Amino acid sequence: MRASKVVTLMDSRAFLGLQQTHNPYRWHLPVDRRLCTGGNFLYGGTALGAAISAMEGTTGRNVIWTTAQYLSYARPGEVMDIDVIVPVEGNAITQARVVGHVGEREIITVNAALGDRNFEHSGQFVTAPEAGRPEEYENWRHRHISEGTIHDFMEERVVKARSDEELDGTPGDGKQSCGRACRRSLRVLMRQLLACWAILFRAALGKPLVFVVAVIRSTTPCVS
Repeated sequence: MRASKVVTLMDSRAFLGLQQTHNPYRWHLPVDRRLCTGGNFLYGGTALGAAISAMEGTTGRNVIWTTAQYLSYARPGEVMDIDVIVPVEGNAITQARVVGHVGEREIITVNAALGDRNFEHSGQFVTAPEAGRPEEYENWRHRHISEGTIHDFMEERVVKARSDEELDGTPGDGKQSCGRACRRSLRVLMRQLLACWAILFRAALGKPLVFVVAVIRSTTPCVS
């Protein structure tokens, strides 16, 4: 008898521990260690994911496009407040932004468009980089490996990037490619974790930079 594959879905807010307050425009994100990197700070993808989830919860609309700027670190044991601002709410599309902060210290700012619109045409305007199957590439080894962090939930395969040993001061071509898969079935979480590629951007360029990350909607479920 062949065992069947079971698909289980977990809500992103439940995984993140994201909490809405009595004010529908303010949310709280307790910075748990499982949401942090081995460097002992909140993983950028979880911060962006929490912001997306908060905006969707406040507006009642799905995210279309969003971009984030990372400003500071949130540490385990802290609570990041997420304030949702909705300056424009149209018939189909809402323009919103988020300020994530710990006290007076801003951690992340996010701008987004949310909504759905029936349209007879569709298309893909960005060409994905060429890549083989995941098993053809090695796992990405992080500088800070620590159990109980966000990396326990992901498997990362690098198609193109320069390792620390290859950073000789010569600028790269500014391109990197990687694939990430959930080790647990988190349909919504996966698209949000994919948002944070800042460390690999540094490896591609060969020098530090200001991290600005953009993500568009994806509804592909993760299966375990």
